[in-house]
Amino acid sequence: MSIGGGEALHHARLMILPTPFGLFWAVLVVLLLLLGINYENSLAHGLAFWLFSLALISIFRSWRNLAGVRVKLAADGEAYAGGELRLVVRLSGRLRAHAIDVRLGDSKQRLEIHAGEGSAPLGLSVAVRGQFTLPTLTLESRWPLGWCVCGLGLPLICRCSFIRNLSCPLHHKAVAERLSK
Repeated sequence: MSIGGGEALHHARLMILPTPFGLFWAVLVVLLLLLGINYENSLAHGLAFWLFSLALISIFRSWRNLAGVRVKLAADGEAYAGGELRLVVRLSGRLRAHAIDVRLGDSKQRLEIHAGEGSAPLGLSVAVRGQFTLPTLTLESRWPLGWCVCGLGLPLICRCSFIRNLSCPLHHKAVAERLSK
């Protein structure tokens, strides 16, 4: 059973936010620039602009790591109420992508794309019987330097139905009683 459509991630939907270390880096660059202006020190200016350019390259590389990746989510086997639904996330489309964190509910995996494809198993606990709406699938990348988080949440438009676990002894007893009548 295939759940995800496999569409490519559009660059306009990717969000880029700084990490705490990235905020520290930005404050450091601003302080170095102010120090260079105050003391008329060209070495401090050069260092500030070099650190700023490293931050810009890191932001671009993190964005480029996720742009154009195709996401497909498929169920791996059956699931019963009170059990766990096994899902496989497949990423493709790029020749190589590094350290992509995939999260669905409480389950989290880190995967890489080699030779255009990468996949990771995810588990999702199913508490009740009936229809179940899947939580948002989140993809994040902190690669290469961890100064920013580039990511997005993909809402999954799918409702899955789960039945009662047939291995329950009470359920077997009730079925046997109904069949004997």
